[in-house]
Amino acid sequence: MKDSLKLFIANLSLLIIFAAAGLCFFPGLEVPVYLLVSAVIIAGGLINGRLLQKRNGEGRRYVSDLSETLMRQSPQGIFIIDRDGFIVDLNLKGESWFYDAREDICGKSLFRNVDCSLTGNRRFKTIFFNDMGTHFPAEVHVRRLDGERRNHYAVFIEDLTEIVREQDKLLRMANEDALTGLLNRRSFLLELKKEIDRSNRTGLDCTLVLIDLDHFKNINDTYGHDFGDEVLRVFSAVLRENCRSLDIICRYGGEEFVVLLPHTKPGSALNYLERVRTDFASYPYSRNIRPTFSCGVTGGKLKGAEGEVDRLLKEADTLLYRAKEKGRDRIEVPENSSSEKIRVVS
Repeated sequence: MKDSLKLFIANLSLLIIFAAAGLCFFPGLEVPVYLLVSAVIIAGGLINGRLLQKRNGEGRRYVSDLSETLMRQSPQGIFIIDRDGFIVDLNLKGESWFYDAREDICGKSLFRNVDCSLTGNRRFKTIFFNDMGTHFPAEVHVRRLDGERRNHYAVFIEDLTEIVREQDKLLRMANEDALTGLLNRRSFLLELKKEIDRSNRTGLDCTLVLIDLDHFKNINDTYGHDFGDEVLRVFSAVLRENCRSLDIICRYGGEEFVVLLPHTKPGSALNYLERVRTDFASYPYSRNIRPTFSCGVTGGKLKGAEGEVDRLLKEADTLLYRAKEKGRDRIEVPENSSSEKIRVVS
């Protein structure tokens, strides 16, 4: 309405200006002629102005409808809140995070569900607590609105659950062996370095066990690789079931495994290995076999010196091959260990 009034006043002013100019430059013409010519020009301006107004109005309505559609169908939860954090409006995605109907959600404080500051435009990650008693990782983007709603804020909330799940999956793929789910070699070596430093600080013993499944190549050649994979998975599960939460287990490569036992002397690891031996041999395999393993056990009070990782692995490897040379199905410990070298009896 204001725009129409302004347009009318502007055109009326033009009419007066055209009439005055006609009297000055064409004094012989009748005044009605000036007015007629001026009226025709101004009428054209009025029609053009009205067409522009109509197009602008249609454009504004289109933009408004488009904005409403985008807000309604956005995969993000969108909330319009006042300066105190109370919800004024929200889209369907945001509504799905609440038990209540839309009209009951409006008027509630969004700060009950997510901690967000309203100081300017911000983007940050946090946790969103929904009304279903659960929560999810979220990225929140807060923008202050302009114009008539300058005291209001638009809060865009994206549920990052799927993104985090995919990131965790990629992290597991990078750190774990695909067949057994145990740590892979690279990840284990990083954990071993940490444990060496910890043992050096605390003065507590730590034991490393290097294990090799006996005659595994024959199992693969005789029964096929699928059955070989079954044996590897069973052995991995047996290692996990008998270990403590602080122990670290790794598939070192092929049929080799490494177990790191913090706060444990090499001689004390024998009870753990005996349980593993019994469970591994007694498992009801799909083929009539009784698999065994050989291993080298080393450790003690570790030093945080350079090369300690290589020293431990080399010593365990030497003991492992000593066990194999003596007939396999054995556990070998260092000469200075309080426990004697043991042959596990079938």
